[in-house]
Amino acid sequence: MLFLLACAPSVEPGTTLVGLSYPSHAQKIIEFDQDGSLLWMYRLPEDWTRSGDLAAFELTSAGTLLLSVEGAGVYEVDRSGALLWHHADPLAGFDVDRLPSGNTAIARTFAPRGEPQIAEVDPSGEAVWSWTGEDALGSDERVSEVTDEHGGWLHVTGLERTKDGTRVASRNLNGMVQLGPDDALVDDWTLDSPPNTRLAVTKGPVVGERPHGVEWLGERHLLVATRRPHAAVELLDGEVVWRHEDPELTHIRDLDRLEGGHTLVTGHDQLLEVDDSGRVVWAWTAPDALALVETRAPLVGAIRVRPDGTTADRD
Repeated sequence: MLFLLACAPSVEPGTTLVGLSYPSHAQKIIEFDQDGSLLWMYRLPEDWTRSGDLAAFELTSAGTLLLSVEGAGVYEVDRSGALLWHHADPLAGFDVDRLPSGNTAIARTFAPRGEPQIAEVDPSGEAVWSWTGEDALGSDERVSEVTDEHGGWLHVTGLERTKDGTRVASRNLNGMVQLGPDDALVDDWTLDSPPNTRLAVTKGPVVGERPHGVEWLGERHLLVATRRPHAAVELLDGEVVWRHEDPELTHIRDLDRLEGGHTLVTGHDQLLEVDDSGRVVWAWTAPDALALVETRAPLVGAIRVRPDGTTADRD
């Protein structure tokens, strides 16, 4: 396995976990150090990915990995590769979070209209809470323009569930919404979609569409990746306070604000660590370029891991 790497002395310390959805018969999670040396690899069993690709993964506080696989559901494995937990859900997709309670919040990215777009399940797999987007957004004028392009009515790409409520990113709605503890809509951030979009036509403070990789940093403070143009944007109170755009950086799937203030950006086939001035301080390019040509999303996401094994994500 060949790694193409460039780095500067100011890189945030730690190793990096990356999810690879290619080749389809050998999807995997890998971990490497800042020099690009492979430290660890977990290959997903082929029967897990027979119906779809690895869509998201998370490092839990216990050091285990949650893997969301299209068409199959959520799996939890330890570093030895042992399967600890599985929740079958063919509509699971682009985000999964282990909550402090021990429950798991699942973005049901491929749920049709009328079905729950998010579910919280307990360790036994029983649903203890769910959110059906139509209940909160059915009367929203944007909804009439939403399609099921690529499956899923709202096509949820990100979620955060806390005691104060739930935050949801919707690719097809071209925006992000915040729900209160009673699930009522209390706030939203809408992108300014370019003309001729096949999704909802929306207006907002940032030109772009199809939000991915959303990370909430605080009240009305978030990172979001857009398409058309491909950019990583930080919003605070509706204003753009940071932005990174590069003509070679496309289809950003994941954004992580690190403790030191840098941002880890996962693009189509490369990872970048970018400082607050926009300078790239570290970069990694996926190996086997020929295998990427027909792969929809070869890099699923990335996590910077501290020396103690916990995530360095500031969130």
